[in-house]
Amino acid sequence: MAYTGANGSFTIAGYTGVVRDASVEISRDVLDTTDLGSYSRTFTPGLIGATGSATFIYEAAVKASIIDNVLNVESSRDTPVAVTLTVGTGQTITGNVFITQVGTTVSVGDVTSTNVAFQFTGAPS
Repeated sequence: MAYTGANGSFTIAGYTGVVRDASVEISRDVLDTTDLGSYSRTFTPGLIGATGSATFIYEAAVKASIIDNVLNVESSRDTPVAVTLTVGTGQTITGNVFITQVGTTVSVGDVTSTNVAFQFTGAPS
């Protein structure tokens, strides 16, 4: 069964706007534990990390609540923001993130959009 984004939602820094797309990538490092003289590598699980991105259809609230965060406004400099991605199946990924990149795209014949990238701090759930 296929699911569409029509049933999903995305919220960052308390802002739920019109979102074109959103993604969260969760990864786990592996640590090499191979002994000297071994001919086959061995590994053990390492740290878990997650990153993500979203494309908002541009609204004034994006500038106020998201762009200011990445510009290190005093009130948000060291404080991560909450993010929630809900997919069409009802599965939700939540966590705290630092916004790492914000950009705006304008194309002929299309609406202005704002791209946001973020890094999770702590484990997503």
